[in-house]
Amino acid sequence: MINIIIVECDGVRNPEDNYNILDRIESLPESSLRIFMCKRKCQDECGLAEEIGKRYPESTIYLGEEEWGEASSLSKVLAYTHEINNGQDMLVSFIGRCDNTIDFDPNKFQELRDDSDLVIWSVFNSSEPEEPNIQLETDEGYFIQAHRDSVLDDNRVSVGTYYFRDWNIYIQAYNNLQSTWGAETEIPYNEVAICDICNFIDESVKAKVFDVIENTTISEDDNNVVRPTKHK
Repeated sequence: MINIIIVECDGVRNPEDNYNILDRIESLPESSLRIFMCKRKCQDECGLAEEIGKRYPESTIYLGEEEWGEASSLSKVLAYTHEINNGQDMLVSFIGRCDNTIDFDPNKFQELRDDSDLVIWSVFNSSEPEEPNIQLETDEGYFIQAHRDSVLDDNRVSVGTYYFRDWNIYIQAYNNLQSTWGAETEIPYNEVAICDICNFIDESVKAKVFDVIENTTISEDDNNVVRPTKHK
């Protein structure tokens, strides 16, 4: 499994924030290869890409532009890299904040990974969100649809991590979405999330959700930072 990690963190205020992002990366499952897309401004202002390179010297790092959204960033990584074999499985992770980490049950993830084509990592949002979230409609653990501007009873939202048994599942779903826009219409990449694209997976794709725990840093004081548990 390879891990494609898109760092789009607007919360990077100074170089001291980098360690929180590295903690978020460290809380993800281990993989055979890590490929990063880091916003160029994060490198220019805080040296984030350089810090990632020091922590993961065997990884590949690309610099992305500010206006690139989720779909744009992932599509560009898949277009740029020659390190993904046909049929390769991948874990795609979007880091949009610098003050949270993920804790999860590795055995449960492995069980879902063995039994699913697509696994959307999710969390129950118990509080009123500060900004609109894309909510996930599910049925007994199966992913049904992602909804914008809707209020569902369980209020389950994606945490920005997705497992694809075959990266071509994403490509096919993207092409399905593209066909609804028409050949002459360019998809507005900065407005399209991966959850939107998941709505266009083929019917044969077995898609499930994986509930995890999202830990939020409550203080910039090192003594009060919630640290993740590293899983293999």
